[in-house]
Amino acid sequence: MTDRTHYQVLGIRHEASQSVIEATYRRLKRQYESAAYLERRRIGANINVEDTRLDRIEEAYAVLRDPALRDRYDASLLADENIDEALDLVLAARRHQVEAGAWLSEQHHGEDEIRFRIGWASDFAAVRKSIEEGIPADDRRYDALRGEWAVDVRHGKLLAELFDNYEPPERPPIPRMKGPVYEPKPYTPTRYHIPELWDGWPFLVVAGLVVAIVFTLLFPRQDEQQLAIEATATAAALVQLAQQSNPATFATPLPQAANGDTVPILLTEPIYASVHLRAGPSTDAPSLGFLNQGQIYWAVGRTADQSWLVVQAEDQIGWSAAWTLTTQGDLTILPSYSPLVALPTPAPTPFVAPAPSPTS
Repeated sequence: MTDRTHYQVLGIRHEASQSVIEATYRRLKRQYESAAYLERRRIGANINVEDTRLDRIEEAYAVLRDPALRDRYDASLLADENIDEALDLVLAARRHQVEAGAWLSEQHHGEDEIRFRIGWASDFAAVRKSIEEGIPADDRRYDALRGEWAVDVRHGKLLAELFDNYEPPERPPIPRMKGPVYEPKPYTPTRYHIPELWDGWPFLVVAGLVVAIVFTLLFPRQDEQQLAIEATATAAALVQLAQQSNPATFATPLPQAANGDTVPILLTEPIYASVHLRAGPSTDAPSLGFLNQGQIYWAVGRTADQSWLVVQAEDQIGWSAAWTLTTQGDLTILPSYSPLVALPTPAPTPFVAPAPSPTS
């Protein structure tokens, strides 16, 4: 005897009617005679044990569809000590049952619902009506595209009454637990605080001004007087030198260079607010400082093309572009320097006392 009975091969109960056996056989035959299954068998690709079921299905159907063969087969099952002794009562009930009822093609038990498909029924309309009348609309749904029902697990008893092969779940469903109910809190609008300006801010501003005035009066700049004297002396000396010179040269003795030679100079003034004093006759040369507009400087040299002038500003000598300066006199009297020749050492600026006022 094989390890599986004909009833187990077809997946039906022992008391199943002939109509259920016929419907089960047709469904399984369509499944295992599909094109994909036959192709796998033709090429012999990984045929597992389940692929041999078609022969077992044919054998089981040949026995169970014949009432005489079925009775003898059931008697052989009764003789087997592994079969429940209550099978004879099931067989007796089967012989007297009415060919009616319904049968499920598949069923799945979930935690919250039972999904199933109806494989066969003596009256499909009556089964559908029983489901719709016995199960509330909120506890059931029907997928017409797949022909599948889904009902709440609480209605398993009704399904057992409607379908011959309905199998209840192995364990009772977990009871649903009601979640906690939270009372809504009353809504309280948020009150935003808008900062207000301090009323005493004018007094703080006035106090700051008073402190600044007092500090200025008590601690004046100590170098303002000295700066004013130096600026007046320098301006007077340059004015007197300009008065004593003609447009080309100075009539007074020229400044002495470091080696004792006289240095011819011309007075020059920047055209713009500030002019670079550079280390060489090129705009790429680094800047040594600035010449400010409104001040008079000495031009003590030039380039051969007279495009750059050697200018002395206080204690340093550098190059400035000729077109950025207004120079009094003829540039040809100035010595010519090239970028490779060292410039002369700055000559000391002579101090000339201010000239007396014409009205005095």
